[in-house]
Amino acid sequence: GETSGATGIIEGTTTEGSATITGVSQASPAVVTCSGGHNFTDGQVVTIASVVGMANTINSVQIVKNPTATTFEIFDTGSKAANESASV
Repeated sequence: GETSGATGIIEGTTTEGSATITGVSQASPAVVTCSGGHNFTDGQVVTIASVVGMANTINSVQIVKNPTATTFEIFDTGSKAANESASV
């Protein structure tokens, strides 16, 4: 699938960790790509915020699924990020 060109910051809410988003696919489920990789694990809850592009999809609390060294799928928990309107 194509990527949206979305960029932003992601932080783990269940354990320490953060990463920089360099893209988000327009697939279902969306696949997040992080520059420099990430340390998120399957089932971890993360907050994605300060996003430019696809804000309605990922400026919220998400669950990580199927992580690789630089990507993971996201599944919406229905909660919105505290700084939903922020941008990078």
